[in-house]
Amino acid sequence: MPGKTKTVKQTDAELAPFANNSHETEYTRMMHRYADLDKREKTLRRKQCFANWMLFVSVVLVIGCVIATAFVCTTIKSIGL
Repeated sequence: MPGKTKTVKQTDAELAPFANNSHETEYTRMMHRYADLDKREKTLRRKQCFANWMLFVSVVLVIGCVIATAFVCTTIKSIGL
């Protein structure tokens, strides 16, 4: 019998102290939810940063195209074609 008691105590020691406590389990669930929300927020922030850069690049390209078109038009007018 003493061997069995030692085995049970060893098994209890391997478990987390809050494994059977519903309050602590809910706390760990909540912490996992917060971790998931943080991951989602970071990915959303990354996507938003990428979208902002793409918008900036597209605006710069549009301005460049307008300037290039104006330059080509004035060049064609000055040549007299």
